[in-house]
Amino acid sequence: MAIPRVLHQLWKTATVPERYTALRETWRIRNPDWIIRLWTDADLQALVDERYPELAAIYRAYPEAISRADLGRYLVLETYGGVYADLDCECLSPLDALIGDAAFLIAPEPAAHLDEDIRARGAPDPLYCPSFIASRAGHPVWACVRLRIIECASAADVLDRTGPFLLTRAIGDLDAGADITIAPSEAIYPFTKHQCWSGEAFDIETWERLTRVASVAHYWEGGWFRRRPAPLDGLPGALSASRSGEGPAAAYPKAAGDLRVTCVMPVQGWRGGVGPAVESYLRQTHVNRELLVVSDRVDEGLAQTLAVWRRDDIRLLIAPGADL
Repeated sequence: MAIPRVLHQLWKTATVPERYTALRETWRIRNPDWIIRLWTDADLQALVDERYPELAAIYRAYPEAISRADLGRYLVLETYGGVYADLDCECLSPLDALIGDAAFLIAPEPAAHLDEDIRARGAPDPLYCPSFIASRAGHPVWACVRLRIIECASAADVLDRTGPFLLTRAIGDLDAGADITIAPSEAIYPFTKHQCWSGEAFDIETWERLTRVASVAHYWEGGWFRRRPAPLDGLPGALSASRSGEGPAAAYPKAAGDLRVTCVMPVQGWRGGVGPAVESYLRQTHVNRELLVVSDRVDEGLAQTLAVWRRDDIRLLIAPGADL
């Protein structure tokens, strides 16, 4: 049974904050054949009451909303299957390529998260993250999760009660040979939470370098345990460049259109980041500009890639001395 082409996301109400709009749009753009379903608190409560009445009292008694969100996503995936993604996740490539023929797919958090403090709280290693999960309906992992939910209903730490500690241990409860696919951490979580909280991940060069092999980017907003969310506003990959600092007045024409800006991108046989780089160039607002892609070899595939944009201001140049 294949994983259904449905993306599930959660929010308190049907009105999602605008700061998530651009991120949510990436899922639609890169997965046009998928259904996107938003679950509200009322929807989750109804699902628990109707399909999992044995968990209703536990669900209502949770002291934090994040516990209800954790359990809610697990039950949605058990019931309907599909993909769950936090609202602070960006889709970088089509989900079909990431999921393939997997029955259940998850990735561990970055190893840097397993610091002394989190280990002291009893963190399993690896620690699987519930911010992005793909599952077919009825996968056996969810029966293990529900058993753990009942056993850990009164746990003091939310990580043990419903969060990644519980989920990781439930995955460990499965019989050997269970149909589980573990994606590399960097495929889903290319940034650490500290890189997002400090703003380092939102530097365009850092973002491009760390997302080259990623299919999803999670930005660790941490709204359920941090008073100040990550500095997330729109898409980091869409940031525009601007001139800062003082320069000689004569160096800058009074009319902005008179200033020709030439962007040079040497590729040296590398195509992985050409698409994001071109898209970033196209988002710049200066009108009088051009992009020169300089290759050290003749590359028909690269030429065809650039031709897709049909732009006269994007040109491919072969460096002098290249092997023709």
